[in-house]
Amino acid sequence: MGVKQSSLIGAKTTHNARKGLRKAISRTLSANGSLVIIEGFGVEITDGKEVREMSKNQTLLADGLHLAPANCNPKLALVLRPAAHLLLAGVILASLLQVPVQAQAVRWKTDEDFQQQLQAGIGIRWAGVSLRDALTRLSANQEVAIFLDRRVDPDQPIEFATSTIALESLLQGVAAHIRQGTCHVGDVVYLGPPQTAAVLATVIALKQDETERLPATIRARLQRREALRWPMLSTPRGLIQGLADEVGLRVVGLDTIPHDLWPAVDLPPLTFAQRMGLVLAGFQLTFEYAPDGSAVRFLPLPEQAVVQRSYPLRPAQSTLARGLTQRIPGIQVSIAASQITITGTWQQHEQVQRLLQGRRPEPRPGQVPEGETLFTLRIENKPVQAVAAVIAARIDRELSFDPAIANKSGELVSFDVQEVTLDKLLRTLLEPVGLSYELDQAVLRVIPGR
Repeated sequence: MGVKQSSLIGAKTTHNARKGLRKAISRTLSANGSLVIIEGFGVEITDGKEVREMSKNQTLLADGLHLAPANCNPKLALVLRPAAHLLLAGVILASLLQVPVQAQAVRWKTDEDFQQQLQAGIGIRWAGVSLRDALTRLSANQEVAIFLDRRVDPDQPIEFATSTIALESLLQGVAAHIRQGTCHVGDVVYLGPPQTAAVLATVIALKQDETERLPATIRARLQRREALRWPMLSTPRGLIQGLADEVGLRVVGLDTIPHDLWPAVDLPPLTFAQRMGLVLAGFQLTFEYAPDGSAVRFLPLPEQAVVQRSYPLRPAQSTLARGLTQRIPGIQVSIAASQITITGTWQQHEQVQRLLQGRRPEPRPGQVPEGETLFTLRIENKPVQAVAAVIAARIDRELSFDPAIANKSGELVSFDVQEVTLDKLLRTLLEPVGLSYELDQAVLRVIPGR
């Protein structure tokens, strides 16, 4: 049984991790009588019912009827004996980490493919699903990595629906719905507190500039792009030390980082500044290099930041360039010969790049495309999957019916709608039988609902 290396960090505090572990053990130990060794959790369980706190970092021994401190020091965080009870290990780990199981890792879109996918049209309907489950499924289906800040509750239920809009606008809408913000860090969409999202990408761009001023041998290591992956139960201190070790840097002040336990993460290749920036963002921190590039130390994330970049300017773009300050308020523009220099946030630079490349400005969250098709349909006592298949064919999509809800595929539905949007049509079909949907440019997915 494998646990997906999720693109969503969504790291909970140690308290919440212990809470999830207690629930899993309480549900299963009394029935299974297995021997479980757990290292690093302040939890004690007796008879599968009574739960008592213990000090952190003790090793605990359980036989299903009694759990007590043990002096052993297992190499694995959780070991199960006998082997027949490996399923219990999966149950406990899945509950603790709260991440879905997936057969293989996602091949993330990067560079131009990442940018294009962010502009791809998608419509969704989420009802009563957890934020983590919703974003994990969306991330995997769209092959766009999403990093959820540790301060955002991944278990909160979310009710959210849109007609077909750009994926980037959809993510902004989801973030706004839960009072969070988004930004891009390399080929990753960061979702977290608005004050962090507003400056994170810009601060990381400034760190990239600082990298350029370091000695060539150090600069090459820091600019190399590497995938950001870590296993379940990783700690932020261990991750920070590991990132520094990879590029031969010392870390000053590591003990100031709070203890935490994070689920597994799998993100596309990023530079050192991008990898370190994402890990530190959840603590509202950034970093600076020692003058000789031999070490890093932590700094508070600033409340405001701007970065300067220059772009080539074709003669035909001169009118567009002169109007940028009206189209993107707050930026500073300097035009000289065949070059334009912009000073602003990284999000403003992304808008400038989009305009200079001739791409349309991103639509606003929740914006419905012009000329949306309206549907009229009358159904009497037909299987829900068969009706969904008809609708999928009508909108030129493949139908994907989640295996977890196969038992509902034959449930009969009846309704009569006149000139309704696609979202309204699908809600009318699916909600009465406890289902929901996701829609992208190729597939209509029917998924569990409330």
